[in-house]
Amino acid sequence: MKQSRGWTAGLLILFVALIAGAEEPVPQWRQKFDEVYRLEENEILKRIEPPFIPERMDYYQTTDRSQAQAIPKGPDYYCFHWNGSLHTWGMGFVGEGGLTLSGVIQSVLDIQPYEFEGPGKLLSTTLKGDWIIKPDALPEEKLEALAAIYQKATNRQIEFQLEKVQRDVIVASGDWTFDTKEGRGQVILFADKGDNKTGGGGGSGSMSEFFQRLGSLMNLQVIDETTTKAPQNFQWRTCHSSYVTREKDPEKRARQTVKLLEVASRQTGVKFQRTQREVEVWMVREKQK
Repeated sequence: MKQSRGWTAGLLILFVALIAGAEEPVPQWRQKFDEVYRLEENEILKRIEPPFIPERMDYYQTTDRSQAQAIPKGPDYYCFHWNGSLHTWGMGFVGEGGLTLSGVIQSVLDIQPYEFEGPGKLLSTTLKGDWIIKPDALPEEKLEALAAIYQKATNRQIEFQLEKVQRDVIVASGDWTFDTKEGRGQVILFADKGDNKTGGGGGSGSMSEFFQRLGSLMNLQVIDETTTKAPQNFQWRTCHSSYVTREKDPEKRARQTVKLLEVASRQTGVKFQRTQREVEVWMVREKQK
């Protein structure tokens, strides 16, 4: 009898272990979502056009419940990264229904605004939809894929050519010291002394990533010629006034640029000087038929 109870108890323990280790079945909505939101082996970039499948709303409500409660209608666009599986990179509520061509180059392809130029009318073309990209692809591969998507969407052809041009840049020099007193462990960026609202976002990463972000705020490339580098990753916050490119008045924008660089220099120890250099820029043009 004891053997029988022991045998039964053993089976019960085994059954409980199997149940505990079993994976939950994938919901039907997620299966349908994953069929659409994926990249094939040779794909680099994919645009999923509206109208979106109903399962997109299931994804939104499941993966970001607090955001879904705040904005029930869902984002105007998603940006996903793909490395064999799907990862949410960002979403936007732009009000116009989607990203512009310029927005796709920046937010999806991760090419900075100072790294490309083109006619305003062309760059403002709206491309509604969600985006999936292989983030580690080369810039030229990403741009080639975008050109194909643009042609399909508009029946017009564009091209991206890398050219060397003289442009205003910011040269960073000296030693990185990172005085954390002002930012309490973070670099706090602002261009107005009275601006202490860090609702403009932020980030973390290496010194080169910080310089990239700083350059995007001014639409000026930061060239790293520092002697002493940052020893590790750190965090930064962007106040509303740090978005210098939003200022339309050229004189005021120039003053804000100076102020922003002074603030960054005071906290990091790095010297920033505006000058001209020959740099490579992607020229965006519409092909003539």
